[in-house]
Amino acid sequence: MPDQKQSINLQKKSNTTLNEESRKIAAKLKSEDKTSIEGKSKHDEEMLVNNQESVGNTKQKLENQVFSDKASMEDDDIYNKESVDGELIPEDKICIVNKPRAKYGPSFSLQINNQESGECSAKFSLEDEKRVNNKEPIERNSKNLLEGEKCINNKSDSEDGLPPTTIVEKHQCDILPCSLKTLSTTVVDNRKRYQNQNEDLDKNEPCSLKKIKIEKTCEYQFQQIWKHLERDPSNFKEWTHLLNVIDYQNIEVNSRMAYSKFLELYPLCYGYWKKYANFEKRINNIHGFKKVLENSLSSIPISVDLWTYYMSYLRLEHRNEEDLIRKEFERSLKMCGLDYRSDKLWHDYISWEVEKNEIFNAVNIYYRLIRIPTSNYLKNFFKFQEFIFKNLPEKCLGLAEFTKRRNIIIESHEQILDRNSFVDDSIPPGEDSLQITEYTENSIMSILRIDIIESWYNIHKQTAKEFESRKKFEENIRRTHFHVKELESNQIKNWENYIKFEKKSGNHERIIFLYERCLITCVSNEGLWLNYLEYLSFVNLDVNALLVDVFKRSLFHHPKSLLLNLKYFDFSENKGWIEKAIETITKLGIIYPNSRDVTTRIMHLARRKEDETLKILFKHHLNCSQTKSFSNYVAVKYARFVWKHDRQLNLALDILNDTIRKNNSVNNSGILRALIFRQASPDCGPK
Repeated sequence: MPDQKQSINLQKKSNTTLNEESRKIAAKLKSEDKTSIEGKSKHDEEMLVNNQESVGNTKQKLENQVFSDKASMEDDDIYNKESVDGELIPEDKICIVNKPRAKYGPSFSLQINNQESGECSAKFSLEDEKRVNNKEPIERNSKNLLEGEKCINNKSDSEDGLPPTTIVEKHQCDILPCSLKTLSTTVVDNRKRYQNQNEDLDKNEPCSLKKIKIEKTCEYQFQQIWKHLERDPSNFKEWTHLLNVIDYQNIEVNSRMAYSKFLELYPLCYGYWKKYANFEKRINNIHGFKKVLENSLSSIPISVDLWTYYMSYLRLEHRNEEDLIRKEFERSLKMCGLDYRSDKLWHDYISWEVEKNEIFNAVNIYYRLIRIPTSNYLKNFFKFQEFIFKNLPEKCLGLAEFTKRRNIIIESHEQILDRNSFVDDSIPPGEDSLQITEYTENSIMSILRIDIIESWYNIHKQTAKEFESRKKFEENIRRTHFHVKELESNQIKNWENYIKFEKKSGNHERIIFLYERCLITCVSNEGLWLNYLEYLSFVNLDVNALLVDVFKRSLFHHPKSLLLNLKYFDFSENKGWIEKAIETITKLGIIYPNSRDVTTRIMHLARRKEDETLKILFKHHLNCSQTKSFSNYVAVKYARFVWKHDRQLNLALDILNDTIRKNNSVNNSGILRALIFRQASPDCGPK
């Protein structure tokens, strides 16, 4: 009983203290405007937090004493009779949460689920307003203290709505009276509601509508860039921007259209070929994926990266088609096996043959690799030696070669034994012969392995010399890929010197491959294309197909080049391709109307028709010439044709005189010499 009396006294003291604090708070709340509280006033929030701290400190002490008192068990019936009256608004919904029964009795707590509507429940807001307006003293007994004032599971009053993170914050939240808590929550929720109104609308927006908006934005961005590129398709920077956009958007139609058009204009960008292929593979378009790979290898047949990528795909997806994979590996080595950095492709081929247990094929690939001065030629030979010692000579040499070499070694070994006549009496004859046989077999295997390595060591030394002679050129190459930016002059000079070196070496295959490598990085250099065509024109080999292909590629990258087009015209005319020759020279006539070389070739074609076409052309160029020098040149050609072909000397002299008067060409030595010659020989006719 003394304990119970002490507990009752403590409760009375707590009620008295609480009443005093509540009166102070109510007086302060009355002086404040309720509208300003709902209007997000920061000053009110600070005052409210201070009040919460003062009340929280007092309540914390009282709570510890009340719950430690055994007499609290007498209030169980009171707790059980409590209920929540009235209809609750969702934002301030009150629910009774059953807590586990404490040591000395059951406990209940009230939980307020605050939502962002910014309104208070009817029960608490009306009572609080009444207390403030009527100065109603706030008196609560211990039961109301535990039931109405303590909201253990309530949300934090912080702006972000997160749970309390500190002990002080937690006690403030736990012990705050419901009336103050409701007002505080209302202030915070109102502020959040007005500040985040647009965000809430976006969050509540259906995902399908969001997706449509994003797609519309992406489509608009794509169309804007596409319009710029239609006006200026040579803007490489804008193209790369577009391709980055479609990678982010991942829209099938736009991606395929952009990649196709870009690679049509810039077919030497091997990295974008791989991106295009990956895109088709990502959307499970296997047919499109294969087609992109084929087009990429057709555009850049000497790209080690593309071939490695292609062969990795074949090994994974067509692992059972050995003939196809072997055929494609051989094709890849034929195209780019001489590349300075082709080691990975070679070793991929070797590893695939080893996987198939084709040791003999793998060794033969090593034989070919050892001859090529690649960047890792030394490591290649070390791997070759390791491979020989790992595998049986029988598998490396083949059965016929192995038997032949083995017999030779046995015969030589037996001859050595006969000369030494070595006989050991301590070993029985049977065991002696057995040991000799075993020793001989082990020796044969070792001798065969060493013999294979030594037979290729001299070739390796020759490869080392070739590597050293080319090393200085290879190390000076700064760019091995295509770019629209022109290469520096010293880099072009390095390529030219490298080509001259290969020409002196006289290996036609290596010369061709070096030209092909060079014309990827130096594609914009017209002189190197002309150099390549000149080499192919005079080489004593059948390179017509390659020559046509080089002409086609050179004119693709330099469609308006006068020298390249004239060279192709001469080539077509020599081959009897008159239609292509006429098409080429006609295009040049439009681009270069005052070029003497173009005009001469046009007239040469017109002379073959044996009609009035040539005279029409002469008159056209005389009347439409934009320069005096070109007009004089045409006049001399026309006069000579009339005099030699038509035997009309007077007409020829008239043409020359008219041109002199028209152009005031008194000082032109060429036309004067022609005129004097014609006047000095009036009776001469064509021979």
